[in-house]
Amino acid sequence: MSARGAWTQRVQRVSKRRQLGASAGNASQQALVLQSQVYGLATPVLEHRFAPPRRWRFDLAFVAQKLAVEIDGGVWTQGRHTRGTGYVKDCEKFAHAAILGWRVMRVVPQQVKNGQAIRWIEAALTGRAQEPSV
Repeated sequence: MSARGAWTQRVQRVSKRRQLGASAGNASQQALVLQSQVYGLATPVLEHRFAPPRRWRFDLAFVAQKLAVEIDGGVWTQGRHTRGTGYVKDCEKFAHAAILGWRVMRVVPQQVKNGQAIRWIEAALTGRAQEPSV
């Protein structure tokens, strides 16, 4: 393939991702969007920027209800959210979110896959409490 052909394909992929949302490649985010639709919940906004001019974004946000969902990957492999600097930056971000009135729910991809995350989200949005699992 020529350099021009490769460049054209890359531009098309980037354009498609922008049409679908900034994190269209994140399978867990896409799964939660679909699960929200199946559960009859509002469609969350992907990569919602909640505190301009800061560049902080929530992975998903139910804006009207001020419920944010953060999907933390790499928790078993020293990913960004579990290392010192990343953890400290997350603390700052979540503190500012709380000051602005947001509820932030942190989940891991396994909880999205097994359906636990969407059940928590449904409970938070509908006000129907569910028994904590042990």
